[in-house]
Amino acid sequence: MCASVFGCTRGAITRRKAKKRRDDMPENGESNTQFGVYKNLCCGVEVIVAEGMEFPDCPNHPRLTTIWKPADNDTIHKLPMKQAKSDKAA
Repeated sequence: MCASVFGCTRGAITRRKAKKRRDDMPENGESNTQFGVYKNLCCGVEVIVAEGMEFPDCPNHPRLTTIWKPADNDTIHKLPMKQAKSDKAA
């Protein structure tokens, strides 16, 4: 709903829709909830971010807000970790 007495302008509606779309896209400094490859919106730089790690700043635009979107994660397969075999001296 618009706060303007004159009603919503097209720009206000567009900004609101854009913000809603970005709400599910993480920004630098936020904690990642799902392992994957992410691409930033400003330069298209792709990074791998593990679950629980913070999203980085853009390497080309440090100290500015960077919005990250999931890249094509269909081709990424997370392999299970194998237990390390202990070397026992005989």
